[in-house]
Amino acid sequence: MGPVDFYYTVKPLVPRKAQVFLRRRLAEFKRNRYRHHWPINHSLGDAPEKWSGWPENKKFALVLRHDVDTQKGYDSIPLLIDIEKQYGLKSSFNIVPERYNVYPEILEYIREQGFEINVHGLKHDGKLFKDITIFNQSAVEINKYLLEWDSRGFTAPSMICNLEWLHKLNIDHSTGTIDSDPFEPDPTPSTTIFPFTVNHHNNGNFFIEMPLTMPQDHTLFIILKEKNISIWKKKLKWIVEKGGMALMNTHPDYMSFSDKKCGPEEYPVSLYTEFLEHVFSHYIGMFWNTQPDELARFWKLKYPPAQ
Repeated sequence: MGPVDFYYTVKPLVPRKAQVFLRRRLAEFKRNRYRHHWPINHSLGDAPEKWSGWPENKKFALVLRHDVDTQKGYDSIPLLIDIEKQYGLKSSFNIVPERYNVYPEILEYIREQGFEINVHGLKHDGKLFKDITIFNQSAVEINKYLLEWDSRGFTAPSMICNLEWLHKLNIDHSTGTIDSDPFEPDPTPSTTIFPFTVNHHNNGNFFIEMPLTMPQDHTLFIILKEKNISIWKKKLKWIVEKGGMALMNTHPDYMSFSDKKCGPEEYPVSLYTEFLEHVFSHYIGMFWNTQPDELARFWKLKYPPAQ
């Protein structure tokens, strides 16, 4: 049994408070051990071969994604959309089909506002990639939701993923890897801050993988207990210098949208809005705010799969 399987086997037996406590202690150790590679791994900043830049000569791509892990997060989607609309930004919401009540009216509201819907696993129980049989069975159901929701994108729960298996899904793009993050259950890096094409060697299928390149909010504010966005600013500055893709994944589940004291696994949504304000105050006119579907189309034209 590998470390990821062990984690999800014992996880249901451990109280949530104890889980968070243990993750924080482990994160303290990892933060010191990987201090030269996180939040920035300087070896991962090279552009792909024959790179000629982003559309409209923008300096970098800004991709905002939201994993929606719980009912609380799902019910908060309209609040987050309202915030991003104030800045003229668009993002995507990654929905778990079989973990909470997926109300059709919220899905419709996401579409009406011009935001994107992607599928976030199936049950978010840590078992999807446990073995190929489980994945193949789940893939049938995931493809049904992709069709029903008119979605072409997939995001891996807890960033546990097998890119080769994803060819069973009817997708154009995926987010299942990280450029550099030792705090995830499966911290295998993608080795780049740019998208890349994943080919299937047997049937010719391919999709565009878009690795996370910005630290996740839960990692920063819940596990590491950061009180400001200095790490986000630092990482973004480096990505801009390299002309890469700033792919930010945040969770409405952990955002507090009220003035009340934050719960033990919440942070004020003002930290996220502060990041958006920082982007506009320091990088106005420099970024291409794109959604995964549009980015996948761009990348397929720029880097078609090898024949």
